[in-house]
Amino acid sequence: MSGLGIMVLTLLLLVSMATNHQDGRVRRLMLRNRLRKMTCSSEDDCPDDQECCLDNLGDTEGFCIDDCTIY
Repeated sequence: MSGLGIMVLTLLLLVSMATNHQDGRVRRLMLRNRLRKMTCSSEDDCPDDQECCLDNLGDTEGFCIDDCTIY
């Protein structure tokens, strides 16, 4: 294989490794954010795109989530 071919393959390998490492970091951040739920006692405690959802109707504290559906 020519020197240019080896350089191209090495470059592709390095790009692949860097992209994979970055994807892993993003996955870990998403998992951490999913596990760390924000508690709330009113809608004002949550970010704008989320609502305060109580676990039970009589509770005073719940979690900030995207879509609150009480069954």
